[in-house]
Amino acid sequence: MTNLTIKGPAKGETVTPAMPSMEYPLEAMTTYLNGVLNEQFNRKKNLNLNLILK
Repeated sequence: MTNLTIKGPAKGETVTPAMPSMEYPLEAMTTYLNGVLNEQFNRKKNLNLNLILK
């Protein structure tokens, strides 16, 4: 299980492009987290498929 810590940028810290924009925090975070979770799910699914195919 991966622990996800969500926090906005600290004072004077620049937001990297990978982080969601803070203009629309809820939509941005939802999209960002969906992307992260989908990537993890797909990786796990591919791993399972590889094990089945071998």
